[in-house]
Amino acid sequence: MFSSETAKPRSLQLFQGIIVIVALLIVWLAWDYIREDGSKRDEAARRQVALTADLAARDIRTALSGAADSLQLLARLPELRNMRRHGPAAELAGNTHSALLTFVSDLAFYSEMYHSSAIPEPLATLWSFWNTVAPSWEYHLAAMRRWFYDRGLFPYIEALPIPETLELPKTPPARAVSRKPTWGDLTAFYAECLEQPLIGTSLFLDSTFGWGAMIPADPQESGRLLAATLNDRDLIRSVALRGLDGKEVAGVSEIGGPAMPSGGWWRRGLRQNRPFFPGPAVFDEGMGRPLWQAGVPVRGAAREPEGLLTAQIDLGFLGDLAARAKLTPGSMLIVTDEDGVVIGHPRTSLVVNQVSLRHTHQAVSAALDGEEGESELRIAGVSYVAAWRSIRQDGGNRMPGWALVFLTPASEMTSDWFRTMLLSVLLASGALGALFYTSGLVESAFEEDIEA
Repeated sequence: MFSSETAKPRSLQLFQGIIVIVALLIVWLAWDYIREDGSKRDEAARRQVALTADLAARDIRTALSGAADSLQLLARLPELRNMRRHGPAAELAGNTHSALLTFVSDLAFYSEMYHSSAIPEPLATLWSFWNTVAPSWEYHLAAMRRWFYDRGLFPYIEALPIPETLELPKTPPARAVSRKPTWGDLTAFYAECLEQPLIGTSLFLDSTFGWGAMIPADPQESGRLLAATLNDRDLIRSVALRGLDGKEVAGVSEIGGPAMPSGGWWRRGLRQNRPFFPGPAVFDEGMGRPLWQAGVPVRGAAREPEGLLTAQIDLGFLGDLAARAKLTPGSMLIVTDEDGVVIGHPRTSLVVNQVSLRHTHQAVSAALDGEEGESELRIAGVSYVAAWRSIRQDGGNRMPGWALVFLTPASEMTSDWFRTMLLSVLLASGALGALFYTSGLVESAFEEDIEA
């Protein structure tokens, strides 16, 4: 087949040159296919890793946004926004009201024992006359409130001790409508008409001189609303209403009591007039899970902060998310707080031990700096396809500056590439074998013709 080339005709030499060129072309095509297929597989692997990281970051933002929306909605409820000061004037007014109510009740009791149960006729006439003119007085009071409101002075008129209604108590429906007022009705009159001026005066004095702390106008209803916020859907485990000094006014908790917000993040948020303050993540030893602290300002009628609504949000869902986010058996989802401390990982021990990756993991450092990207990294001698995201990137100031990193071993992502390369080599070898076998038959035919 490969005899002396000088003895072969020119046509046989040309044919052998074509065979060599075709063989080289087959080898080059096989190599180019392997290279292109490897590049496409690497790109597909990066897209899969990036998509998984994007979905995980979206799930985290959705969960945290749900809790933030619940807190912001709760802070807008009138039951929490109506704050008042409770100082020494309020204490004195409450004690005075209780003493007067006891005195009038005793007076009514002894009067009905030794006298007729009906109030004297002049007092009954005065009672009826007052109820007749009360609507007119209320109309003028409403007009005065409107005048103050148009000039931006409504908060000042609201602080004055003016009762909401001037009409005296109605006759109970169980009794005859045509009856005369009794001493018991007079007691009810004292109980209703004296309470509002006393409370209004105490509020005016406490607000004017800044006595006491801010408390909800209705503490019982505020506590009920706070308790309704604790549910598994929003992951809120404790919520507390605090004054501007951070002291708790009302609160409910599923984990032993609302904790005092750590650090000065909430004070900075109040100074910056922000609608929502994302705080730090802290590890709760009792629960064995991290908690996220967050706060919302409670604004009064003048749109100025009068309190702070703080909450602790359970981050146990991060561990469940890390356990579910798998492309291959060796995939890992890592979530860290602003300091690089692990708060979400398939291995719970890293979360419990509060391991910091800020200075040891380049992808975590990049994500904490606000960067996002995909690349192939080598960690502890193992090559990984990595994607890193910043949780705050698409969530604005409502989201914390956490880092999310998704890692997948490159060897597990390229297992199909070796199968493709082996198949390409086998096909190229078969093609070359068939080519050389055919060329050998053709050369034998040429040699037979020459000998003939």
